[in-house]
Amino acid sequence: MSKQTSAVERQQIPTDIQPWLDITGSMTQAIADATNLTPYVNITFSGVDTTSNWEQQSFPEVSCFARQIELKAGDFCCLFARSIAQTESPAALALATLGNRPLADLLFHGDWQAGEITTAKRGDDEFGRAVNWHTPDGQTIMVQEFIRLEFAQRYTPRR
Repeated sequence: MSKQTSAVERQQIPTDIQPWLDITGSMTQAIADATNLTPYVNITFSGVDTTSNWEQQSFPEVSCFARQIELKAGDFCCLFARSIAQTESPAALALATLGNRPLADLLFHGDWQAGEITTAKRGDDEFGRAVNWHTPDGQTIMVQEFIRLEFAQRYTPRR
């Protein structure tokens, strides 16, 4: 991600985006339910990258395997996401082999448990959340999801 990311208080996040931050299941499924379209993953980067200072606060690695995507429904970009794992770890291999499948195919079909959610902003106008997912054997994937404001103004998640 070329834009700088930082933690923000929830009240700083636009109200249209806030309901999307409460999704506990698959964001892909929530987008499908809201839009009545089948979302698809557009990979914008996949490979070894350097972690940002902000990422290093909760993911203490200087180098990582990163997978950056846009999740689209039709021609509309709904969110940007960046998932990182320790370089050359089983988690990195799992990310690398996802291809164009959503991350939910990995996280919700295994032993992954979500940690504490941090609300975040990317640049001046993209807001979302970050969470470290862990397995019992010590694997970690940090997932950052930034909902596009234009999308959130048009669609609300179904409850």
